[in-house]
Amino acid sequence: MYTGAPTARAMTCARKSRGHDSVERMLEPFYSEIRIVHIVCVALSGAIFTVRGALRSADSSAAQHAALRYGSYAIDTTLLLAAVVLTTIIRQYPLSSPWLTMKLVLVAAYIGFGTIALKRGRTHVIRAAAFALALVTFAFIVGVAIRHDPRGWLTPDGAASAAPSPRRVQHRRSVPTPGANISAHGAPAM
Repeated sequence: MYTGAPTARAMTCARKSRGHDSVERMLEPFYSEIRIVHIVCVALSGAIFTVRGALRSADSSAAQHAALRYGSYAIDTTLLLAAVVLTTIIRQYPLSSPWLTMKLVLVAAYIGFGTIALKRGRTHVIRAAAFALALVTFAFIVGVAIRHDPRGWLTPDGAASAAPSPRRVQHRRSVPTPGANISAHGAPAM
């Protein structure tokens, strides 16, 4: 028998949905700053990996220096956190957005190649090949991120992006455009 009261499950779902939207709304004003943090971390991560890979290729023990390793961990953690926040803000997620799916697959490949290049490669040739593949993969990840297309740098020039640019949401506190959203009675429409 229906009593007219919402179920506990419906109320929980409504709270979760409102909470998720409020987090997105709270973070949207910081999209540019978070994106810059992400880009800077990408550059730093790539630079540190390149230095460590070159040192490892030269059989230098400095490649495993604690400052380089822990600095890399901190930068990569910040990079991952910024990526998760950005996907939340733009509401595009891996497995539902082709370019992000490709980026995630390439990041996994990059980590695998990097691990072989810096630690697990048994011979110099294997480490050098893994290092070269990791650098190529890194460059392709950057291409996918810039083009928002799974083909990355292979995307023909002028081809439309597979993903829309992040939407700009008008916040409640913003001032409406004069004459916009006015109902037939002259009151602001809700």
